[in-house]
Amino acid sequence: MGDELLVLLNATIISFNPDIEEEIIVKINEIEATCFIGYCPIKISLGESYPVEISLFVIDSLDVSHNQMGRK
Repeated sequence: MGDELLVLLNATIISFNPDIEEEIIVKINEIEATCFIGYCPIKISLGESYPVEISLFVIDSLDVSHNQMGRK
């Protein structure tokens, strides 16, 4: 079935989706990612940084390899 990976990081809020309340774009270590908020006990603000717990859920498999091109 699925595997879950849990990561604790600091994220800056880049934008909110006006159509989907739980969807936000965050910036973590110079990488922007679209995420879904599962639980947030505080009010969050655009441009502010917060400690976040990110979990990745992979249904079938996840193949990770070294990037030979030097790009992210």
